[in-house]
Amino acid sequence: MECRSVATDAVQREPGKLFLDGTTYKPLFALENPGTIRWHRTSPDLMVFVGDKGVGYWDVRKNTLQVLNPLSGYSKADIGVNKGNLSDDGTMVVIAATRSDGKQVIFAYDLVSGKKYPDIDMSGWYELGWTTISPAKKYIISYSAKTSGTNKHRLIFTLDGQLVQSWTEYERPGHGDFGLDKNGDEVFIGRSKSPPEQWQIIARRLVDGQVTVLSQPCFASHVSKRNLLDPDWLFATFTPRDLRPGFAPYTGEIAALSMDGKQTARRLVQTHAAPNGYLTEPHGSPSPDGRRVIFASNWGGKDGPIAAYVAEFL
Repeated sequence: MECRSVATDAVQREPGKLFLDGTTYKPLFALENPGTIRWHRTSPDLMVFVGDKGVGYWDVRKNTLQVLNPLSGYSKADIGVNKGNLSDDGTMVVIAATRSDGKQVIFAYDLVSGKKYPDIDMSGWYELGWTTISPAKKYIISYSAKTSGTNKHRLIFTLDGQLVQSWTEYERPGHGDFGLDKNGDEVFIGRSKSPPEQWQIIARRLVDGQVTVLSQPCFASHVSKRNLLDPDWLFATFTPRDLRPGFAPYTGEIAALSMDGKQTARRLVQTHAAPNGYLTEPHGSPSPDGRRVIFASNWGGKDGPIAAYVAEFL
């Protein structure tokens, strides 16, 4: 395993993006964002953007935009309140926007066919949080609070706006990601902070809320399933903590855990992160093939600079 720093500062305070070579990690160019952006799933030169110009493709090498839909009648358009993913095949996105009548709405958009799905009116909710399309594009998931001071709900809708599930428990799970389980069902994967699986990593099925336990109690702060070509594993980032009896022996590291419920683990890399606020949390995110993971770290310096590191696995 090799671990290399790939940037001198992972915290960018300007709206632009620095692009690096994926093999050498040397800077190539810096560009101003056309809005909220996500990498295209199959074309390495393209990003999907949602912003003032609408929704479309951004060719980062040519720095050109292809607007697929100007989203007329909507303003403040965003990809799921800045935290949504594309569907696993890269063809669908959920857009959050303010409609011309002032209502906050969310809707699915098919990037290939150009089909816009019906608006889901979210204006009755106190706070609209992250919103995303599910991996197999069957559902829209939104993390929103009904009234001030209450737990946010995980709201799961069909694409035409019918409510399928409303999970009201506190982070059951949270700080996670979406993927497919061993049966091909869409699940939300993360550490639960509510009984009966408190502190364990779980996979919760979107269609009916059924839970599969994937780990012992542990200190996982973040779970990622961006390894779309290596679906049998999840990548968990563990905060540096003193171990507790009965807790998994992972601390200050990133490990891959199996999705089959057998709790098989591959311990991959120490993050050397010294906790000092949210920006110092490593938040490991794997490459599509699961052979690399990128994470942030201040490398033991609590008040030191935060850099991005890539660990490569044989």
